[in-house]
Amino acid sequence: MSTVLVFNPIADLSAQQTGANEVTLNWTAASRILTLTNMGAEQGNVGSSGTNLGPPVGWTDIIGDLRVRVNEPGRWPREGSNIFDGGNDPTSRASQRFSPLTYGLTIDQIDNDTLTMTVDWWGGSFVQSNADQPKLLVHFYDEDLVLISTHDSGFKDPVTAMPTNMRWDEYQETPTIPVGTRFIDIELWANRRAGTNNDAAFDDIRISYEDEAPLPFVPGYAIYQNGVLIDTAPANAIQFVVSGLAFGDYEFEVTPYDGTNFLANISNTADITLADANPAVDELHDIIAFDDEVIYGGYLGGKLRGKVVACPGRNASIAKTCC
Repeated sequence: MSTVLVFNPIADLSAQQTGANEVTLNWTAASRILTLTNMGAEQGNVGSSGTNLGPPVGWTDIIGDLRVRVNEPGRWPREGSNIFDGGNDPTSRASQRFSPLTYGLTIDQIDNDTLTMTVDWWGGSFVQSNADQPKLLVHFYDEDLVLISTHDSGFKDPVTAMPTNMRWDEYQETPTIPVGTRFIDIELWANRRAGTNNDAAFDDIRISYEDEAPLPFVPGYAIYQNGVLIDTAPANAIQFVVSGLAFGDYEFEVTPYDGTNFLANISNTADITLADANPAVDELHDIIAFDDEVIYGGYLGGKLRGKVVACPGRNASIAKTCC
């Protein structure tokens, strides 16, 4: 059993007594550590016509200056108002990392099935001779971020002309996800072949998987009681009932879990004391206080649970004989 950190730990676990021998645990669904962001060049860009120097929001530069061209209708964005392009460098590359374990796949599926992922994307270039070229790469890594393999689309030469300036074509990559994959990088590579600008362009990148579960997706949760794994909760659960408990003190934790591997660090600890909601007085003890009346203490399990008031207006010696 291993731990692959792809979700943030639960931080708001709480426990409430909901029955004589029952505790209900509640938490907010786990969030991804790595989230696909800005796949269409639309997020985090401010301004009107012009460019934002890279790296684009959500992307990490590898080399060059992949950037966002903002609100330039003449570039004919395929989705929204903006596009990615290669800036002014001969080679511009940027990547984004995520985990398929937070996007509808389980470790069991990846390691025991032959799964295919699909990346649909638009590649574009400015109309000129010896036009600049886009390509897209998919890098597969294990849980220690050791590279397993790479899928390379090859440089593309879009041919479908827009009314002005640009050519765009839609492409599709369908690599098989290698056994052992825990993380994936999507890389955009813009190659300049002519002129001073790198006009290789990208837009509307979409990722899907064979046999993926609907999103949002957390495959399940491990439930801990006093440090011991006692049960599991199903996919996307945010509540779990622990029953059959005796009266006493308990500590509970939860963590995302796929049945074989833990997918986050352990949650905060929820402490609770399970008490008898309707204790019965099982014996009467000596007088514990008196003034104008005599008060007998009723005890259960060594703790005061109630009182009996007797003989109002009598002194203690009379009270003992009359009560």
